[in-house]
Parts: sequence; C-alpha cells; structure tokens
Amino acid sequence: MERPWQLYLLRCGDGTLYTGIALDAEKRLLMHRSGKGAKYTRGRGPLELVYTEICPTHSDALKRELEVKAMTREEKEALIARENYESRIFYHAVTERPMEPGQTLLFDESHHNGVFQRVMEKMEIVRAIYANPKACPGELEHHTAVALRELAMEQVRKESFPDYPSRMSCLYVSRSLEEARRWGEFFARIGRPTYAIVKLECRGRIFLGDAEKCFTGVPDAERNKALAMEYWKHPQEEVPTGVCEILADGEITMLEIVEQVNRNLESLLN
Repeated sequence: MERPWQLYLLRCGDGTLYTGIALDAEKRLLMHRSGKGAKYTRGRGPLELVYTEICPTHSDALKRELEVKAMTREEKEALIARENYESRIFYHAVTERPMEPGQTLLFDESHHNGVFQRVMEKMEIVRAIYANPKACPGELEHHTAVALRELAMEQVRKESFPDYPSRMSCLYVSRSLEEARRWGEFFARIGRPTYAIVKLECRGRIFLGDAEKCFTGVPDAERNKALAMEYWKHPQEEVPTGVCEILADGEITMLEIVEQVNRNLESLLN
C-alpha cells in the first residue's frame, strides 16, 4: 500500500512562499535548510514550515501541488490562516516588554491588558464628558476617544455577548507571520517599543473582530453603544479576508521567537 504524501508550504526569509511535496515535510524542511532542497530556497533562509496537507498518493500530491502553485498569494495565506486557526497557533508583535519562550500569559476578569490600564487613566474625564456632553470640545484627544469606545465595547459585551473575550482582558494576535510583521513595523514607526515577532499557542476563547468596525468614541453614550453592538454582532469568518483583529484570552504560551524586531528598529523608522 502506498504511503501518503504531504503537500507543504515554506515561508522564506524574504517573505515568499515555496510549495512542495514530500513523504515527510519535517525531514524535507531540514534538507531545505541544509541547502540540499530546492534551488529556490537556497540562500532564502530562515525557512519556516507554515502549512501541510495530507495527500493519499504521490499522484494526488502532484495534482494538489499544481493547484496550490496556481493560487494567488492571498489564497495561499488563507490556507495557512485556516490551519493556524484550527490548531490555535497565532503570531504576535511583542511591545512594551519582551517575552521569553515558554512564558505563559493569563487574561481573564482579574488579569487585564494595557488597554484596560489606559482606559482606567481616563475614567475621570469620561465621567465628566457623559455628565455634560454638550460642553465637550469638537475633537477629543485620542486616548479619551479610545476610552469612550472601549467602555462601550465592554458594556455591550457583558450585556449581550458574555462568551466573547474582553478587549481589555485579552492579547491581540495575528493569523499569520506576515500580518504580525506588518503590525511590528507599524508599532516601530509610531515609536512604541517593539521587541519581536513570536509564535503563540492560545488555549482560551478567540474572537475575530472586524477592525473596520472599530469606531472612534464620541460624547454620545447611546451612539457608542450602538456602534459597539455592530462590532460584536458581526465577527469575521474563521478565515477572514478583511482587516482583522483577533482577540485571545485564557492561557497563552509563547512557543518561539520567530524574529527580532528591535534589531531592525532603526531601519524600520527610516
């Protein structure tokens, strides 16, 4: 009886994706890394195995390889995202303080994130705005507007969607390495201390939010709650195609540092 084959995708150091087939994708990865694999992958390290798919026979594997090679970059990324989602493996641009492999974070009602802290710092201002919204200036300071939004988001979540993770007690993660890299570059450019891109295993709840529904808070409490309801009512699909923000809570373990960002901070800022 013929052994099953594997279709696999490698992410190269330059961000490109390589498609191949093998009886054992992990062993084939080692060959690629040693320079004995395909000519394309030589000199393009580091190489990461990001997707595998079982094919019953060698003939099936060859057919599937042709199909995947004909896919667009976006379609290949969707394959990778689906596998990551199902295995609960995500990526994260580490900011504010470094993380170490094996480190476990906990987010729940008693363990909050930086969003919670920044919102709490604005509570006195928020109370004053809601007490007299007509006296509020035309354009709100950024962090004040964020506080108004996040408080409305949390109120609506608690009242109508309590099974979703809280935006103030979660880690914001990415479905792919490429997406996490873009966040890392963005944070570096705005001056936020950004240390590394890491791979995580998330064992709690997951919510795929539509970032385009992440509104700017206003002095009108009812308006904020209505917009928050739209955000929670319409999560993205499991493999979203738009701008996505993935909320993860519970226990989250850092598996490995994929790449250092602070090492490249100066080049990112230029």
